[in-house]
Amino acid sequence: MFNIVTRVKFFELTKEACQDSFKANIEKLLSHLAVNGVVNEASIRSLLFGDYMDPERFYNEVTDIPELINAMEQSVWQFYLPL
Repeated sequence: MFNIVTRVKFFELTKEACQDSFKANIEKLLSHLAVNGVVNEASIRSLLFGDYMDPERFYNEVTDIPELINAMEQSVWQFYLPL
């Protein structure tokens, strides 16, 4: 997103879509990302999904950054080791 106005608007649209389509409150879903008890466009910047840590390759939220770093380093070693 290019600027704060765009990010705020996109976040508001996402909140509405989440509530309308899934009947889910985004503040409750993402409460673990809250800053000072508030979930906003800034707090979701640390939201990260990937299949790095799942051997069955399912995309899950990455909640443990040191574990992610370890998994990525292992992947690099596995990739370059055969060379």
